[in-house]
Amino acid sequence: MPRVRKGAARAQQRKRILRQARGYFGSKSRHKYQAKIAVRRAGCYAYRDRRARKREMRALWITRITAACKMRGTRYSLFINGLKMSGNNLNRKMLSQIAIEDPKLFDRLVEQATAASKAEIRDMAGWWLSDLWSSPNGQVMVVSWLVWVIVSITLHELAHGWTAVKLGDDTPIRSGHMTWNPMVHMGPYSLIVLLLLGIAWGAMPVDPSRLRGKHADTLVTIAGPLMNLALGLITLFLLIFWLPLAEGQIISAANIQDPLKSNLQIFLGTGALLNFVLMLFNLLPVPPLDGGRILMNLWKPFRNLMLSENGQWFGFGIFILFFVFGADILFGLSNAFVFGITDESPMKYVIIIPDGGADKPLEELGGLTPFESAEMPNLDRLAKMGRVGTAKTTPKGFGAGSDVCTMDLLGYDPGKYHTGRAPLEAAAIDVESGESDWIFRLNLVTVGEEGTDQAGLILDHSAGGIPDSEARVLLEGLSAFWTEQVPELAKDFVLTPGVSYRSILVDRSDRAYSSVECTPPHEIPDRPWEPALPNGGMRNEGAVLSTLIKLSHEYLKDHEVNLARVEQGLRPANCAWIWGQGTKPVLPSFESRFGLIGGMITSVDLLAGIAKLIGWDLIECPGLTSYHDTDYTMQGKVTIDSLNKYDIVCCHVEAPDEASHQADFVTKVASLEAIDREIIGPVMDAIVRYGDPDTDPNAQGWRVLVMPDHYTLCSTRKHDATPVPFAMAGAWVRSVVPRVLTEKEAEQADLHIDPGSDLMEYFLHSGLVRQDTQ
Repeated sequence: MPRVRKGAARAQQRKRILRQARGYFGSKSRHKYQAKIAVRRAGCYAYRDRRARKREMRALWITRITAACKMRGTRYSLFINGLKMSGNNLNRKMLSQIAIEDPKLFDRLVEQATAASKAEIRDMAGWWLSDLWSSPNGQVMVVSWLVWVIVSITLHELAHGWTAVKLGDDTPIRSGHMTWNPMVHMGPYSLIVLLLLGIAWGAMPVDPSRLRGKHADTLVTIAGPLMNLALGLITLFLLIFWLPLAEGQIISAANIQDPLKSNLQIFLGTGALLNFVLMLFNLLPVPPLDGGRILMNLWKPFRNLMLSENGQWFGFGIFILFFVFGADILFGLSNAFVFGITDESPMKYVIIIPDGGADKPLEELGGLTPFESAEMPNLDRLAKMGRVGTAKTTPKGFGAGSDVCTMDLLGYDPGKYHTGRAPLEAAAIDVESGESDWIFRLNLVTVGEEGTDQAGLILDHSAGGIPDSEARVLLEGLSAFWTEQVPELAKDFVLTPGVSYRSILVDRSDRAYSSVECTPPHEIPDRPWEPALPNGGMRNEGAVLSTLIKLSHEYLKDHEVNLARVEQGLRPANCAWIWGQGTKPVLPSFESRFGLIGGMITSVDLLAGIAKLIGWDLIECPGLTSYHDTDYTMQGKVTIDSLNKYDIVCCHVEAPDEASHQADFVTKVASLEAIDREIIGPVMDAIVRYGDPDTDPNAQGWRVLVMPDHYTLCSTRKHDATPVPFAMAGAWVRSVVPRVLTEKEAEQADLHIDPGSDLMEYFLHSGLVRQDTQ
């Protein structure tokens, strides 16, 4: 018999092809060869038409959205861009369905997009003014910059004119430019650009043919940069010899004792920096700058090139390249020259907060705590270099909340400054409120539904970490539902979405909630929620909040977003829990108290709000979340890079706390190890470049503090008021007994700080000579 090769495989292939061709006409469904051709051709057509179908459906959705936008007086492009700016990630399919089935919700989306677009325009117009004005000493810096730009450009142009007149050209006099009026030299357009972008220009008419002398044109041209050099040297001289820093000073006396002296230092420093930048910029050999004209006078080939047909375009292109890519270099050189001479820079400080990292021993970890169980060699190295101890961050009469503990950690006594948790979070998202308004935190939570064995229990205080886009849809619908059900009550409330399950609710009525008892949802996990509803108040204001919570459950439990989440195996956000009430707080800036400029890296509105209230900048960090999926590596990198700009950087990591609230000790240990590996280790390796003043008197110095804000127990899923362990290391921080950072080691140490608000003073100044007067 002849040999048969691949017989079984070919039979299977034939069956597969005929199965795919089942139902085709004629022999295409019976003969392998024709069926194979037909199946391939059908696949090509299906691929082509499937893509075409997607394009058609997308075009249909866009057409529907466009029509709905036109009916509401806006454009599709502005609507989509506004939604993106507001953080709403609803896709076009969902938007088109909303436009058809829920016009009221679409109206609110249009309002949201329009408001975001207007805010973006406001931010773009005058962005440098708004950013600088809100920074520490921002008002003085803005005024200094505007004054020095106008004065420097005016004197620069007058120097050109004075030199030209001395060398025989009276054109500046005849044109009326020999005046102190900056409008003549700069013009209205230059002043407008100065207000919008912070840059300006000027001009002085000169006729080179009237000048006497071979190099007269060159002398006239170089007079402007020389004037800027003279102004820079004069201001630098005053900064060094008239307003010197105190010898051996760690924190400038100007920042603490004498605001006038501090403002003068900023004013003179800005003048010196700006004039050196103007001098270097104008000396660049690029037309139409002074350096380009000087080079044209001294080098004939360059002059011929600039006077050629395409010379102007060539010079303009080089000018743009220098302006775009060379500005940072010029400012860096000038800044290094000016402040390298005048500034006695303070030490660099880093605070790393593994939120809720402290815990009690767990049986699942063999009787160890997560700190003891985790492999953290970098933290061990830091602790052995410095000191270990405890700090009582929960004062008497307060609960162990992140608001209280973080304020205490940063040196602000909660008994003096704390008015409630919600006002701190409201500050993070710029919620406007009056002095008499009451501000609440609103959590989207998961509660057990009727008919289940978990009915009536709070299951998850974060609704499974619901994303922002879904939370915004739920909150917008909830606000409208409240208005429909209890209009007289709801008219006084303003609901502002925050991040994920966190939002802000403001009551602008005359109700007072100081005596209302509100329970944080993370304090009652797996417990009945109705007995924990807000209660009390002078006029039974707790009943108002309880009514809103019950209505929220009625609306949210059957919402399509929650039904979709249940189908996907996710926890629904089926109740809105109101708590954490307070009024708008007033906190002194960190710089006014400690003389340091700070920045905060966090994903939590609460800490962002505290940072804003104490005058710290919020530092952007890509990939930052509140869970273990956060980008630890990027957070460590951003912390290191931020030291170039700030005196103190606080790096807050929320992941250990969230894992504890879910009783997930495995993730808690993993997050602590990631913090050690990706944040503490790189920070320690990088910060040593600032040197040790104990061995090198010229070194700037550094200190690092690693400290949880509070205990969060995996066993109970709640916070605990036990004094928290900390480790600090750096300049002049030494210990006789080397220890590692664990709860047990910290308790056995000899450093225990109570109240915890004193820790910041100890961290910043222990072992340092603070000379506040000369």
